[in-house]
Amino acid sequence: MSLYVDGLSVHALILKQEMLVVAIVETTYSCVDFAKFAQSSAITPKLRNYREKWLKDYNFEGVRCMNAAWKIDQTTILSRAEIAAVLTDLKRRAKRSVNSRMNLIIFRLATCCGLRVSEIAGLKLRDVRVGIDRPYLRLPKGITKGKRPRRAPLWWDSGTLDDLTHWKAERQSQGAKPPDYFVCAMSKAVFGKKLDPRNLRYRFISSCRVLGNERQEDVTIHDGRHSFCSHALAGGRSLAEVRDAAGHANVSTTSVYTHIVTDGDEPGDIFDFGCE
Repeated sequence: MSLYVDGLSVHALILKQEMLVVAIVETTYSCVDFAKFAQSSAITPKLRNYREKWLKDYNFEGVRCMNAAWKIDQTTILSRAEIAAVLTDLKRRAKRSVNSRMNLIIFRLATCCGLRVSEIAGLKLRDVRVGIDRPYLRLPKGITKGKRPRRAPLWWDSGTLDDLTHWKAERQSQGAKPPDYFVCAMSKAVFGKKLDPRNLRYRFISSCRVLGNERQEDVTIHDGRHSFCSHALAGGRSLAEVRDAAGHANVSTTSVYTHIVTDGDEPGDIFDFGCE
């Protein structure tokens, strides 16, 4: 059944017993105001008969599934060309410096895996599950927002998987054990210690130097996470998949990223934008 509320196209799934409408909005930035939805003349008489029950039983009155005022500024999203440029530059520098190799991993974790800075800082070697059919990052509740554990898939992008696999092997060659940090301090005095979030933010920004000073001043490590959500959706992954990978509490948060990137890539090489 297709409904139109305030000009928005909505698919309504009616659960037979409860007659609850589950609305998924097909727009970029706006979501349904459920109070307006229940009052709208666009809904069918049969659904209208149940609107008071919805509002009472499911507490929808005055509640929005998403704050429509919250939008993603497209300028915060790293473009395909920008991601390719950063990865190419980091790979070139990684041949000479362990710190550049680690910066490559930090950039990958933020931009190609969607990790928050606290999650990058707290990730352990044992949490990087590679060498299996569907490799993933295990993010325990101790380091995630809202203490919601999740798994971030690594099979979506082969370049990211290769870089993280090689870095894990390098950390193991340094003597790191499963409980040790995946990225850590590299100087002799504090080797293996947890990186401060400020250090991770600085490393991410410095990784983007190839983009020029003006762009560097604007970009943040959290923009990498925004970019992950946008490009993953454009690459063919579903809202539910990206919601779970990013750890969003609600799919309506994920839907904000829909259509920000318009031309998609084939899943499996989501972040392969021509970097070498």
